[in-house]
Amino acid sequence: MSVGDLDNLNSSQQEALGKLMTSLSDVTLPERDERYFLRWLRAVKFDVHKAEDRLRKHAELRKELGADTILTDWTPPEVLTKYAPTGLFGEDRDGHPVYYDGFGNLDMKGIKLVMLTAQHYPGIENHIIFIKAPRVFPFAFGIVKHLIDETKQSKFVLLGANWREEILQYISPEQLPQVYGGTRCEPDPACSNFVSPFRKINMGGDVPPEYYLTNSTQTNKEDMERLVVSRGSSHNLEFPVEIPGTSIRWELITIDHDIGFGWFQKFEAAANDLSELIPVKRTNSHVVPERGVLQCSSPGIYVMKFDNSYSWTRSKEVYYSVKMDPPDSEPRGQEV
Repeated sequence: MSVGDLDNLNSSQQEALGKLMTSLSDVTLPERDERYFLRWLRAVKFDVHKAEDRLRKHAELRKELGADTILTDWTPPEVLTKYAPTGLFGEDRDGHPVYYDGFGNLDMKGIKLVMLTAQHYPGIENHIIFIKAPRVFPFAFGIVKHLIDETKQSKFVLLGANWREEILQYISPEQLPQVYGGTRCEPDPACSNFVSPFRKINMGGDVPPEYYLTNSTQTNKEDMERLVVSRGSSHNLEFPVEIPGTSIRWELITIDHDIGFGWFQKFEAAANDLSELIPVKRTNSHVVPERGVLQCSSPGIYVMKFDNSYSWTRSKEVYYSVKMDPPDSEPRGQEV
């Protein structure tokens, strides 16, 4: 049974479906048919309030990412189209398209990507097949699987050492590239040079130097403060502001890995309650320096937060610079 199958719904389930569709009449969604809403309901066992909450958060994410117009407004950079280890190719034995994603040495980041898919795209997959997963994967997945609904969990397939033979239960040889045990695309075993750009698999590889960031985007970390944020933790830096209209300018880079970053305000030094100014989001500051300006409309203590709570295996090395500009001053700033 498909999670979008409208047959065999009992009266309470039909009522829940109607309530969900009515409650979200004010939200812009990519689809509005009953099957779409039913997928979200089944993911939370027909809890209307949970489904509504998830859908509202999903709509906010789509708006933030510009998902409704991304196909016309955004062109992927060449380095991404050539070297991102992903691709859509062939069909499984049930006729569903097969998407390949090369997580590489799968760690918590890879698992969190699966969880993100589960949260925002319920019921779209037939199976989620893992091959060549590291030994730590079953342990790591066991820790977080309670965050994924049972329907999604039932679709996970972890193949063992004989994965080349086992995968043929799900995808026939003529639909499977040779590199994965099939017979397609001879003499191109990875199907990386197939005719259609949307029906091929990029195998990744080393990115050529011409795609690297230019020197103009680099920051001299010798002029910055250094901070190490331990794995699974966060760190706050406090900057007192006495004059309304003061501007806080910041710049930060990380070494090799991303970091969560955001700004908050509190009005008393001993207070624990923080007012969110810039939400904490993971930033690729190991690729491009993160820079910004915060306008302080009122006095208080402004808190710069580095969040590494999502990383259970890596500490993060951060270099940062913070400068404060009084109102109506030249934008040189005073380092604090």
